[in-house]
Amino acid sequence: MSGFAKVTIRDVALKANVSIATVSLVVSGSAKVAAKTRRKVMDAIDELEYIPNEYAASLRKGKRNVFAALIPDLNNPYYLGIVRGLRDMCAKQSIVLHISETRHDYETEKAELRFLRGVQTSGYAFISTVLDDDLIESLGSSSIVTVDKIYGYSNQYPQILINNYQCTYKATLYLARKGCTNIWYITPPIWTFSLQERMDGYRAAMKEAGLSADDRVVISYDSQMDMMEAGYMQMNLILSRDRPDAVITTSDMYAIGAMRAIKENGLAIPEDVSVVGFDNSDLSRYVQPPLTTFSLPLRRMGEMAFGFLTGDLDNKMGKMVVTADFIIRDSVR
Repeated sequence: MSGFAKVTIRDVALKANVSIATVSLVVSGSAKVAAKTRRKVMDAIDELEYIPNEYAASLRKGKRNVFAALIPDLNNPYYLGIVRGLRDMCAKQSIVLHISETRHDYETEKAELRFLRGVQTSGYAFISTVLDDDLIESLGSSSIVTVDKIYGYSNQYPQILINNYQCTYKATLYLARKGCTNIWYITPPIWTFSLQERMDGYRAAMKEAGLSADDRVVISYDSQMDMMEAGYMQMNLILSRDRPDAVITTSDMYAIGAMRAIKENGLAIPEDVSVVGFDNSDLSRYVQPPLTTFSLPLRRMGEMAFGFLTGDLDNKMGKMVVTADFIIRDSVR
């Protein structure tokens, strides 16, 4: 089945055995659809060769003005900040931006790419995705940019990265110089170079300070879990084993969950335990005490991604590294 007029959103809904509203949510990249349901809808779209109205209109006019951003989590302020920068630039030039939440799920990302290839997407921003080179290379002549590069990507695509190593290195030494000697580290699985560099920076600073990082790294393996809940659970796990005087996390969401666990265990922040986050999210300023964190130029990163996709930035530039600022608030000594 092919062609713009032959397949409707109702056909897709019937094929996938879901409501029309659910199909609409999937097409718009909404976070409200479970990964299993999303995959079922994407398979139906692929099989029926369905093209949503806004994409079909673009193709009828002979235009290729559809970009896509694939991100793991629409609830994470880190990814949202980047996407907002990209979205705003797309809006200025009447480019449709399809936003896909993939939850670090390879099959979901494959299904999204099948759909996006079908609507002749001309530019892809891969933000912390788990796709491999073979799938990315199947996109042919489309413009591609990677943000927060994943292991396995070749270096032929432009990359936008953060000075992650320096961030955790600086935070760890800061805590050590403030008298902290039992500094723990909470992280999700090491999907990306950014996460690896952050852990490397922590370990290097611990070694320089004469402290041991052995058995002080806790990894949250459930990528489907809410990040604040994961931080809460991992901090409770740490406190069941040890009595840290500081904890560094890879995001503010982890840190905020950890802060709740610390307080529920009768400990004070920062008198008993100092806490450091990452992202400088809006919530970081309003939790009590306000969270020490790193501020990232997320919107600017999205604008840079747009520049690579449109050719305004030269793809031969390869790697661009942006700098995060250390924001010291009341959650540390």
